[in-house]
Amino acid sequence: IPLRYTPISLSSPIFFSFSTFFFFLMIRRPPRSTLSSSSAASDVYKRQFLCIVLIYSLLTVSIETRTFELGVMRMLGFSRPALTGLVITNALLFAIPAWVVGLIVSQGLYELLKVFMSNLLGVDLPALLNAEAILAATAAGLGIPLFASIAPIITVLTQGLPDALNTERSRVNAVDYQIERNGDSYFNFTIVGMGACLFVFGFLIYYLFPIALINFNISLLFFIFFGVLLGMLAGLVLLSVNFERFAETVISYVFLFWENSAVFIMIDKNLTAHRPRNRKTTLMYALSIAFIIFITVAFQLQLLSVQYQTQRSIGNEVRINGEISYSHMVSFCELLEQAKVEGLVVGYGWESQRADRMGEISNITVTTLGRYASYTPFLRAISPNFFEATNSEFLIINDERISAHGYSLGEQLYTPSGSGMAILPTTMKVGMGLDSVDEPFVLEIRGENTGEWISGSPLGVEYGGRYPLKSVAFLDASPVLAFSKFPTASAIDMVVGAPSIIGRDRTFGGLLSVEQMVFLTVSIQVNGDKDGAAKLKDRLVLKNAELQAGIKVDDLFDQNANLDTASTVVNFFFLFTEVVAMVICFFALSSSMSTNILNQAKEIGILRCLGMHRFPTYRLFIWESFVLVAAASIMGLVVGTAVAYTMLLQNSLFSQLPLPFTFPYTQLIVLLVVSFVFAFLASYGPVALLLNLPSITHILRRSL
Repeated sequence: IPLRYTPISLSSPIFFSFSTFFFFLMIRRPPRSTLSSSSAASDVYKRQFLCIVLIYSLLTVSIETRTFELGVMRMLGFSRPALTGLVITNALLFAIPAWVVGLIVSQGLYELLKVFMSNLLGVDLPALLNAEAILAATAAGLGIPLFASIAPIITVLTQGLPDALNTERSRVNAVDYQIERNGDSYFNFTIVGMGACLFVFGFLIYYLFPIALINFNISLLFFIFFGVLLGMLAGLVLLSVNFERFAETVISYVFLFWENSAVFIMIDKNLTAHRPRNRKTTLMYALSIAFIIFITVAFQLQLLSVQYQTQRSIGNEVRINGEISYSHMVSFCELLEQAKVEGLVVGYGWESQRADRMGEISNITVTTLGRYASYTPFLRAISPNFFEATNSEFLIINDERISAHGYSLGEQLYTPSGSGMAILPTTMKVGMGLDSVDEPFVLEIRGENTGEWISGSPLGVEYGGRYPLKSVAFLDASPVLAFSKFPTASAIDMVVGAPSIIGRDRTFGGLLSVEQMVFLTVSIQVNGDKDGAAKLKDRLVLKNAELQAGIKVDDLFDQNANLDTASTVVNFFFLFTEVVAMVICFFALSSSMSTNILNQAKEIGILRCLGMHRFPTYRLFIWESFVLVAAASIMGLVVGTAVAYTMLLQNSLFSQLPLPFTFPYTQLIVLLVVSFVFAFLASYGPVALLLNLPSITHILRRSL
């Protein structure tokens, strides 16, 4: 009794509608296995680190500006716990108002987002913020100032009382002496801390990396690689600090070569004297800028990789994709030839369907002569001009046969000797131990259903379904076709000429006539831009409707439209993030420059006594601030770009895509402009405070 059933069709409109928001979701809430997820988490940790350094810098400046006051308190009997509580209270005074304001602003932004999402999706969201988010914000708001207070507390408790009460000498020390006794036990916290961090880092990699490989946990493996990159970034930033002096000198000569020699020399002296205090600001700028540049370039690299992958799969500007019969192929070729006459099309090339899906073939195997290594590639035929009609930028040749008549790779497959040749991926060359294109290999073919070997040979020698062939070329990568040099490639192609799979004696394609061929893709090179591709696509779509061929026409420009939008959004987002990071660092710069300038009140007064005018005095400290910020930012830019370039090399290695490296010129221009603005804002106020005092005597008596 035959089974009766009601034919039904399934559709998922909601899931399909999500494809519209794919790139938006990838940016805002990406999956765990993408770069964006780990970069978003790292961005949060980076901002927390900046907040710690900022509060630490503000507390340090507060302590230095109140050195005399704290010295008097200690002389009057303030205990160590009281001084510790004073520092912690100052730290909490920075954080608690910011915590309250942050929660209020977050609730307001959440209300706007709730209204927007309700209107867009019709989904009701909770009225208040998530309790978990509030707890996390509270922990960060109270934990960060406590952690940042450790170093200032140590400074307060270890400072000598005579130095704190001495107001006659300048507090800027150009030369420091440190005397140590060999017999004293000395505990180096820096070496111990770095050793412990390196031990933990190495242990985690040594333990987690095998777990990720055993469990095939790609997400964990990706986070390990990303952690190594962040460690490389932090290490390069610390290494670049040793070149801080060199970078400042270069910036000075490049941007201040026109400055008065006396001012130029004093800028150099001030940078040397203030280097210990400015070191925190330098690290903040370098780390934040390096991380932002790295994430910016890395994310652009991911978008570019997707774009290039799409371009390689399409082959050129327009592609006809689908199982195309011979009769339909003739009609499409007539249309393309007419478009070529009109100048709309430059050329086109095709690839056939797999041979085991066209003829009476069930299995295709490529082995060595000794049959110790074997592969099961997809056997396809290509047109003679295939590699000329597709984007040659994606063609990477490992080894090739040089034609005496100047034939291209595809044309060599259509010569009399080319019927016994094929183009192989490099992974097959390495696996079968083929040293050159002249070494033979064996193609084994089984017939469909019967399991018998198909007889016949294009070389005129009967091998009972085994054909000795040679190579035209070995390819690391190719447009459209699946070629690779890595042994882990899951699907690889092997291409021959059409005469090799069509023949009277049922050659190794198993086809008797060209009319039995099925074509899979046609890559078309358009003579023009986006409008020309759209015009050709419309013609092909109309022809497809006329023939009812059931094919799909892909347009490279339409495919990359969402990627271009995502790239623009990401660029603006990271530029905004860069400016925000520099604003956070600006507070540390402002506090450092205020302390530097006020500590040099006596020097400024002496310079005024010697006849230095107000304008050169302003320039002296504004240029010092500019050189400091510009040098630190450019060091961060160089480090971030270097780490991003290593990621480019890794990505190009795995994907075999010729990804170009784009230097972040926009970020460089923003860095220089913002550096000058912040240098002016951080230095003008303290200098104006001193120069606007009633007389030079008041400047000389001014002290911290």
